[in-house]
Amino acid sequence: MLATEGRILAVEPEPDQLARLLAAKVKAEDAIKQRESEDVERRDLDVVDWGEAKFYIPETRSPIRFLPHQAGVLRYALRRLTPDDSRIRQFPSLAVREGYFPFRTVLWSTPKKRGKSTVAAVVGRYIAETQSRFGEVYHCANDLEQAKERSFKFISDSIRMTPGCVQRGGDWVLPEQWIAQKTRQECLSSGTIIKAVSTDARGEAGGNPDLTIWTELWGFVHIDDIRFWEEMKPVPAKPDSMRWVETYAGFENESTLLYELYELGKAGTQLTAGQLSEATGASLDAFAETKGDPDALVPVWVNEGAGVLMYWDSGLAARRLLPHEDPEIAAAYYREEEQKNTPTEYRRHHLNEWVGAESDFIPMPLWDVCSEPWDAAAETGLPPFLPGDPTKAVLAADAATTGDCFGLLVVTRHPQRHDDIAVRALRKWDPKEEGGIIDYWGPESFIRTLCKGGCALGHFQGDGWRLDEEGAEKLMKPICEACRHKELVPPYKIVQLAYDSFQLVDMMQRLRREQVVWAEPVDQGKERSQADRALYDLIVNRQLAHDGNLELREHIQNSKARLQRDEDSKLRIVKKAPQRKIDLVVCLSMAAFRCKYLLL
Repeated sequence: MLATEGRILAVEPEPDQLARLLAAKVKAEDAIKQRESEDVERRDLDVVDWGEAKFYIPETRSPIRFLPHQAGVLRYALRRLTPDDSRIRQFPSLAVREGYFPFRTVLWSTPKKRGKSTVAAVVGRYIAETQSRFGEVYHCANDLEQAKERSFKFISDSIRMTPGCVQRGGDWVLPEQWIAQKTRQECLSSGTIIKAVSTDARGEAGGNPDLTIWTELWGFVHIDDIRFWEEMKPVPAKPDSMRWVETYAGFENESTLLYELYELGKAGTQLTAGQLSEATGASLDAFAETKGDPDALVPVWVNEGAGVLMYWDSGLAARRLLPHEDPEIAAAYYREEEQKNTPTEYRRHHLNEWVGAESDFIPMPLWDVCSEPWDAAAETGLPPFLPGDPTKAVLAADAATTGDCFGLLVVTRHPQRHDDIAVRALRKWDPKEEGGIIDYWGPESFIRTLCKGGCALGHFQGDGWRLDEEGAEKLMKPICEACRHKELVPPYKIVQLAYDSFQLVDMMQRLRREQVVWAEPVDQGKERSQADRALYDLIVNRQLAHDGNLELREHIQNSKARLQRDEDSKLRIVKKAPQRKIDLVVCLSMAAFRCKYLLL
């Protein structure tokens, strides 16, 4: 261009320059057409075929092999709708989604260790690599660690195991295809980013996701969890934007978000083996229990109005062996799990059934078989634990003033089986027997006697009023004849006093200050949950022995287990009813946990 007297004159390009411009334009247009053609080819890739060609798993260090039912459900969820699609014939409202994925939400629920996180990882990488351009995929969980350690990690593992992948610093790079970092993965061929996020990741709210993968939705119970779920909903401007939920069953009346989604799925139509086969090409016996009957129902539901596909596999039939599993090893695993878990945990984890958050703490027959009463004639069972015994012991205290008891309980390592725990002595103070309120002087004096010695009735000799009438009358306490006559006993070797700090801080500080005993509180949050779970395992595995004490047995009967929502491997011992006493069980939990921890 030239400017002359206010006018702009166009300058014709030289012929060779024009040729270069035209060539560049043609090249750009060809590149765009090629990219569009590649996008069409990528979008038409079958999720199962793609996964079995490209998604490596650590169990075999080779690409995944789907079970027939997994392949069928995956194709039903992720095969784009066509004009003559059987899914449209069965669910006419899906016609508006022709050319797109049929559902906005997929709920995939199976028992624990049945491959649901791996399937979700395949879906996440498939969407990022083949179904999006410069898109966003999020792996969402209650906390960042959980988000990183499930399907997100499985994607990283699959990339790292792919031939040609190399490590560069802290990153793993599959040239021209992927960069995998700790909380972020980038598909170089599509430009799509995959992130691991937690429900407190406020910066991700308002994103533009192509896919969100939700891990263990049963644990999303807080207000912030629900808000995050709502904020990360599928994007209307992206017709294929969807949620993928992988979880096992939750707790009735607590896992409300998951339960509402479950009910939404159940409100839909349950598919038959024939309908699944017609839509996906799956064999009629992809779900083995159908035995090839096309009219047999399969555990897949479609709620077309809500845009929900739900695959909810439960019961013994849901324990479908993965291709790399050994049947005998799998059977042994379930036998072990049934022994280790509470019945409620076992049903939820390994049968994928909804349960209440509370159940009996322990079946009483399991408690009773741990009884080893002393038989003096045969010299079998737990021998008497007499004052002066040199065995290292842990004492535990759980206190109340009016409503509950004040309990003390002593444990040691088992005299014959050092890895086991033995209950050696216990005592409780009941407010009903103490005039309606417990005087802490009694338990404190008894603790001092155990640790420093005292009279045969458990009175610490520092209480000098016990020795004369004047002191006894002044404090309105009875005279102890054992103290008067110096009928004294030596102390036990108490190495630690574990206690619930509620209402006991003053007493324990005094005992520490006077160097009576090493008194250490047990955190009533995480540590107490770990202790309660450990006690359950000790009883189930018969690694705890007791002498059949009826008071302790009654407190066991009064106890129930509340499973922890945030960490379902833990449980909390609670009362079956407000008037039931469980103080001795709480003492046993704390004492056994500390005895194991101290490696006595």
